[in-house]
Amino acid sequence: MSATSPPAPIQGVRCRRCGRVAVPVQGFGCEQCGASGTDLAETALDGRGRVLAAVVVHEHPQPDVPTPAVIGSVLLDEGPVLRALLAGPVPADGWAGRTVTATAGESAPVVFVAAGDPA
Repeated sequence: MSATSPPAPIQGVRCRRCGRVAVPVQGFGCEQCGASGTDLAETALDGRGRVLAAVVVHEHPQPDVPTPAVIGSVLLDEGPVLRALLAGPVPADGWAGRTVTATAGESAPVVFVAAGDPA
């Protein structure tokens, strides 16, 4: 990340022993090798990834989330898979496989938008 880029909206933890990245930040231990304590370092993730799958939700348990909403499983470039809101018009060929970037959302902490689309 350069000095002029905005802060990453996603914080994770990277294992210093095996390199595994996990979200959210936690100190319980690495999901892969079991390392804990100082072997886990908080790290900012760049928020870029690819949509694995998406679904339209017509009723959400949190009333502040406007519906219909698109929820996607996003494989981050750093490795973890997150479920999050996908914003913007639904691509004609669907969301699966689409490159997305995380941005701060109004109705959720992180929202992913298709690469090149305005937030």
